[in-house]
Amino acid sequence: MGENSYYKNSGKFGLTGIITVLLFGGVCAATLGFVYGYADAYNPIIYVNLLLLFGAAYLVGMAVSKAARIGKIRNSKLVLLLGLVAGLVLLYSSWVAWIHAYSKQSYLLWNPIDIWHYLLVKGEAGVWSISDTTPTGMIVYGVWLAEAGVIMWFSITGSTESIKGL
Repeated sequence: MGENSYYKNSGKFGLTGIITVLLFGGVCAATLGFVYGYADAYNPIIYVNLLLLFGAAYLVGMAVSKAARIGKIRNSKLVLLLGLVAGLVLLYSSWVAWIHAYSKQSYLLWNPIDIWHYLLVKGEAGVWSISDTTPTGMIVYGVWLAEAGVIMWFSITGSTESIKGL
């Protein structure tokens, strides 16, 4: 017999629960995004950056999970959606902070289209070096896509911890 043989999730939620998750998860995601973005721009040690990436994404997922439990959200699809929203906030705020730090505080871009254009230009030029090589173009975009994937995966899957074992 499975762990949830006798319990079926009710699917219930309330407006206060959604607001709780959006506020708590959003604030955590934005804060961690700015911390990660700045650290990623200034820290030359890739292993530390990877730990920060995984840590920030995991903490955002856990923040959403905890807020969903506090807000008594019992709807798994809604919790997944809220985890997705928090992951997008983490990704967006990390890019805002990274661009601001990388440009030596010359740019503070808030418009997603401006962020996209900036990243296209910087990706073609290359933004970091490994030994004597500066990856450009598709390699940089691939790394950034993998980074976004980690953020979204951990934000979404971590958020569902609140509905397990209820």
